[in-house]
Amino acid sequence: MSAYELLMTRLDEKPLAVQVSTILEVINAVETTGFIDKPAGVIGLINLRGDIVPVHDLRYYTGVSSRELLASDQIVVIADGDAKVGVAVDRIETVQTFQEEQLFAQSLSPHAFKILTVKNREVAFQEIRTILET
Repeated sequence: MSAYELLMTRLDEKPLAVQVSTILEVINAVETTGFIDKPAGVIGLINLRGDIVPVHDLRYYTGVSSRELLASDQIVVIADGDAKVGVAVDRIETVQTFQEEQLFAQSLSPHAFKILTVKNREVAFQEIRTILET
């Protein structure tokens, strides 16, 4: 039986989870730097100890009303191969370990959380069932 360790977060009171194995660190929100031809969904860039990291606005990807980054927000820095990608969330709640059957039961709930993934520097959301099938 597999166990999944997930960082539970909130975005405008909607629950989102990130697999802990992909997270490099969580930092408090900092001012970002804009740049020319910034893609939609990217807030800006941060300098994280010498690494330039794009910070994505999950509100853009989830259809939640956009707003400025607040000092109370947090940035989850996720490994994407050799690259780092930041995603802004309203708050971190807890790290929780789910057994496979718990995730399956959660996937049947109308209030199931989404699993945040980053691949090729693209932000995506998976249904819980997708993770169970891999």
